[in-house]
Amino acid sequence: MKPNNYVCRRYEVVEELINGCMQKVFKNRLKNVNEVLRNTVIKHGNKIGFVSGERRWTFKEFSHKVDRIALSLQKEYGIKKGDRVAVLMGTDLDFLLAFFGTTRVGGIIVPLNTRFKGEELTFEIINSEADILILDREFWETVGPYRKEWTTVRQIFVNGGDAPIDALSFDVLMNERKGKIEEVPASEDDTVMIMYTSGTTGHPKGAMQFHRGMIEACMSIDDLYETDPGRDKALCIVPMFHSTGIIMSGIGSILMGIPCVYMRQFKTKDMLAIIEKEKITVAIMVPAILWLMINHAEFRNYDLSSFRITCIGGSPKSPDVFRQIREKLPGLKLTEAFGMTETHTMDIILTDEEMDAHLDTVGKLSPLDEVRIIDEGGKECPYNVPGELTLRGSKIIPSYWKNPSETKRLIVDGWLHTGDVASINEEGFISILDRKKDMINRGGEKIFSLEVENVLYKHPGIMEAAVVGVPDDVFGEQVKAFIVLKQGEQMTEDEVRKYCSGNLADYKVPKYVEFISEMPRNPGGKVMKQALKAGKV
Repeated sequence: MKPNNYVCRRYEVVEELINGCMQKVFKNRLKNVNEVLRNTVIKHGNKIGFVSGERRWTFKEFSHKVDRIALSLQKEYGIKKGDRVAVLMGTDLDFLLAFFGTTRVGGIIVPLNTRFKGEELTFEIINSEADILILDREFWETVGPYRKEWTTVRQIFVNGGDAPIDALSFDVLMNERKGKIEEVPASEDDTVMIMYTSGTTGHPKGAMQFHRGMIEACMSIDDLYETDPGRDKALCIVPMFHSTGIIMSGIGSILMGIPCVYMRQFKTKDMLAIIEKEKITVAIMVPAILWLMINHAEFRNYDLSSFRITCIGGSPKSPDVFRQIREKLPGLKLTEAFGMTETHTMDIILTDEEMDAHLDTVGKLSPLDEVRIIDEGGKECPYNVPGELTLRGSKIIPSYWKNPSETKRLIVDGWLHTGDVASINEEGFISILDRKKDMINRGGEKIFSLEVENVLYKHPGIMEAAVVGVPDDVFGEQVKAFIVLKQGEQMTEDEVRKYCSGNLADYKVPKYVEFISEMPRNPGGKVMKQALKAGKV
């Protein structure tokens, strides 16, 4: 299957021999993330590049701070190529300093999820064999009690507040020191980051992200945005421990040479105020954030005219919701990108020009990727027939950290098995129908939760909806809908079922309906369906 791919607007795609096989790559790309920062300092050194609260740093000022941290890590604390530095920090400039300070001397960053509990964080610290842990003071109470279990951690640095007895202040890393950084060669395939992602066996697995994958993802979003350093300013509202936050917003903004404003905590009203005050032009977000924006009580009070383009992804979009976004933000270009931690993101792309006619898709394949939709036997599916989405290309990770069994299971002959149920049409547009784990199996009938959610979103009284499968003694699973009503609206379970009956086959109609005040979300804005299934609402 050779579909029509997304066509790049500003970067040339060529084929190169990589790891023994010909792969599509961007021509004239920078070779590592340290070059990305150096290149931007040369071009835009005196320009403000980083904004957080009252802090406003130029690219040059940021680079000087990075060099101080790098020198300290290398000379004082012995970090060498391949050593792991775990980072438990909020979305802020200090996270970026820790990232670039580590990569500058060849270290590998291990971003830790700030929503995790101590036991979950300890697994990743131990599994990654981290040499150093850098964390914000607010997280010490969560993770500190497990300190004795981190046998590989030689030093802890705490940012903000008083450091615990066996830790040092993060500020120590930025002290002036004599000497020069010993340059550490970095190839495109060197691991930059171990990004932990959901596991099927109870523990997360560490995706080994590398320089080329990160840089090509950043070039892809630059191509989609068609950014102009003299015009654009980005907003980062995605956690830095997600690929979208650190790669697309953080490194991406540096590669583009544009300022980025970092929000430590997402609040709709705060975001509206920042877009107006800072004249934000670009941002990456999930559809739910746009939905919350246009439904905020004070939405009309803010001047959002600077906000010219957004890239959404990370969760399914409702066509009805998108039509409302078009109506309330008519000047905003809407684009979409589908990707995974294992691919450094940006694998399927939908442009603003294509959006309205193809709302039920996520776009066309990136020119750097190959795609196969396969059935359970591994045979390629015909057009418009659902199967598992598999991807291959120059951005795919080679393996999972210390996890050969998952590597063997999910990366087969270079093909990444994504776990997403998808289909592709003759024009090359790809639809993501569901996650394999979210598909509901009711007595052998396969039900896509997204299909039921889209029907619910069309009801004028429903603000948000999420559909999951719950255990059933007779059918194995039954459909359950969780619903957030719009302010002032009232509905009964029977009314929801009756509405669905007029739009869905009987076996797809939710047997159970639960009204809740708000959806449980992860820091990236995705609805946490496992929490709904577990009754944690």
